[in-house]
Amino acid sequence: MTIETWPVRVEDREVKRLRGNEIVLVKVIWAGPTGESATWESESRMKDSYPKLFPSSKFSRTKILLGGRVVTARFSLFSF
Repeated sequence: MTIETWPVRVEDREVKRLRGNEIVLVKVIWAGPTGESATWESESRMKDSYPKLFPSSKFSRTKILLGGRVVTARFSLFSF
């Protein structure tokens, strides 16, 4: 039996740094017949599959995990 779910919104974003690599994850809220649930997913994979979840904006917030600490940063998505 398969229960169909669909993404409703992106609620959070994190950049994890592992061995010099950055992995960007987004917290996705999913809806379905049993209600809402949340999972952390790869941002690039979600952008490819569900581009409407990612409205373009000039600024974005991200949480960066550095040595066990969470640092919230605000950055521009455009280069000047």
